Amino acid sequence: MAVRIRHDDHDVVAPSDVGLRPEGDAYGPMIIEGSEAVASANDDEARHGELLVRGRELNGGKRAFPLRLRAYNQGAAFRLEIPAEPRKGEIRLSSETTALRFPRDTHAEGETYR
Repeated sequence: MAVRIRHDDHDVVAPSDVGLRPEGDAYGPMIIEGSEAVASANDDEARHGELLVRGRELNGGKRAFPLRLRAYNQGAAFRLEIPAEPRKGEIRLSSETTALRFPRDTHAEGETYR
């Protein structure tokens, strides 16, 4: 799956792959089954718009892979979810495959957290 974040008709984040790789059982190709707007359930959260995108593996176990996208006044966020499924044991992730791409003219500031 991929995300693209735009503001005023300009890319803030260019189309970028997002994903997780479970240990020993990688996800296969995905399809988007649909999406829906979600209202914030917590009044203490910053005001935001949220979209839930329902992805699913095209082949194999056809596992669900929801992606939550949030837009705030001063930023954006996404969260990949691994829903509960009938399986034995715990899920271990071997890596995250997300690679955000920013347009050439992007100016960014960052902080180091320890």
